[in-house]
Amino acid sequence: MRVHFFIQRAIEFLLISFFLAGCGGSSSSEKTTQPVIPTSNNLKISSIEIQDRKQSSVIVKWELNKYATAQVEYGETTNYGEFSIKEESFNYKVHTIRLTNLSQNTLYYYRVISEDSEGEKTVSETKTFRTLGNNNDTSTIVIPEIVTNTKYQKDISLPVCDASNPQVQMIEDISDWNFINDPDKTIFCLSPGDYSSKGAIKLTASGTASEPRYIILNNGNDKHPVQLNRTQLAKYRLNFTHADYWIVDRQAYWEDTTAMHSFVQLNKSSHNIFNRGLLQDTANGFTLYNGSHNNIIQKQHIEKTKWSVLKHNFEDLAAINLKCQNNGESIKNTIVVNNEIINYVDAFQTVRLYGAYKIGSEINFEGTIVFNNDMYVTNIMYSDGKGHSTTQGERSFTENAVDLKGGSSNPSNPIIVSNNRMWGYKTVDNTYSNIADAGNAMVVHYDVRNVKIENNIIFNSNNGLMGGGPLGNRYPLEDSVIKNNIFYNIKGNAISLYGNGKEGVYDGARNVDIIGNFFSKNKSKVIKLFNTNSITIENNIFSDSGSMWFGETSALGNKYRSSELSIINNHFYNMPKNGIASYAIEENNINSNQSVSYSNYDLVYSMGKFKVSPKVVKLF
Repeated sequence: MRVHFFIQRAIEFLLISFFLAGCGGSSSSEKTTQPVIPTSNNLKISSIEIQDRKQSSVIVKWELNKYATAQVEYGETTNYGEFSIKEESFNYKVHTIRLTNLSQNTLYYYRVISEDSEGEKTVSETKTFRTLGNNNDTSTIVIPEIVTNTKYQKDISLPVCDASNPQVQMIEDISDWNFINDPDKTIFCLSPGDYSSKGAIKLTASGTASEPRYIILNNGNDKHPVQLNRTQLAKYRLNFTHADYWIVDRQAYWEDTTAMHSFVQLNKSSHNIFNRGLLQDTANGFTLYNGSHNNIIQKQHIEKTKWSVLKHNFEDLAAINLKCQNNGESIKNTIVVNNEIINYVDAFQTVRLYGAYKIGSEINFEGTIVFNNDMYVTNIMYSDGKGHSTTQGERSFTENAVDLKGGSSNPSNPIIVSNNRMWGYKTVDNTYSNIADAGNAMVVHYDVRNVKIENNIIFNSNNGLMGGGPLGNRYPLEDSVIKNNIFYNIKGNAISLYGNGKEGVYDGARNVDIIGNFFSKNKSKVIKLFNTNSITIENNIFSDSGSMWFGETSALGNKYRSSELSIINNHFYNMPKNGIASYAIEENNINSNQSVSYSNYDLVYSMGKFKVSPKVVKLF
């Protein structure tokens, strides 16, 4: 069987579900006929996944927001033709249904159907899975499935801007902001206008979980602010201090590149939601400080539309910053979901400052979720490396999509970086600054523990994921998993985890699982490890890329070679023999001289997803 054929067929698993925007009852399958069911706006499916995939069966699992029945419609074409037995009780929100009597090594199309006790029905998008082949058939390889959904996104229901309601405060000029902390006012309706001369609006009042406080743009429409011209927007900044349970919808701010102002700053403020915002051409975006927990940032369009040099020395500038300054500080359960962040120095980062840099210091970003975001750099930020803009340049006035300088102290509540798209990152042009980065789409350093990096696509960048750095605590990445990601067209290293060889001061990563990833068209090292310990590389696909390197040729000698390294059940296609072949023949790894072909498939992504007409771009 030709390798490109089964890889192409397997990748359908990914492509059909790509970019479409939660165990309970179980059942087997049967043939039947049923009508197509219209999708409900009330009963919602938050996630769908395939489990326990075998030659003649799979389990389909999905989660609902309400108790409901469950059934799977499936078949070898998009006409389906078969249904599972229906789970008819209303006892479960999470369903698992096993489909049986399937053909081996066969692509199936399926969708899930549920109905609640009130008769509301919902049907999912069409998805695919492929059954396994026989034990010696390498066509059982499956590219990681990237599922985008609204699992962590909060649905917002806004109150009416009724001036006759005593809880409503209409804000039409600067003086009206004086009522923002009035306990008798809870709904603030903003007329379009420039309120930036007020400075950052200081919020100190709090709502409750059942009765939050609102800041709403009142301009006669409900469009995302990126679709509006500036005369239709309200321009303002916010500073929260011990201010909880606010919902801010359609905030906007622009053109403030010289000051270090934050679009939104939170100090010990929790349970706030920032929905549908627009931030353009400013230095900083959202900044969260110690004690700010359970905040949600969603559906923001954050962009630099103009070229500007990187001029800062001490604090990283980012679209979304979580900052701990001293030992013992924490920012917990922040959700960053479904945003688009373009051309920022860093799109998202957890930060150690001052005393938190000391070796042995403990800071905690547990429960942070970065999910379904597009974080990228366009060529307007590229340079010649000497401080001059050029769209064809190999340097950039940006750093990373995700920069983790702190992790989670709680293994039961890890940091999750999942289902994001990251691309366009190049080595920093530091002509005007003292910072340096090798163009890593994602970087982890300074004792980052308990992180799940899953189901991301990282591509068209100088480097993919790097763990290491010149300062900080003992391990750059520890007790973490890198799983089911796609690394494509990376110029340097797809994954590199290392220490500086100073034993007891700064060692490499340890206890990290690299599982189920797909590496393709990566030009240098697919995986580079140095001074690491207890690394598992398992069930990955490597295609048409560079070699692996584990420190064995280091001038420091074998003392710093990666130890306790497990490389099992991987698939190598058209990979260089140097550094690969010795692993490919051990521990059930499969080695082939064939290449992977993408000629029949379109892996696409969107730019400007909140705009009226998003731009669809083909990856391969």
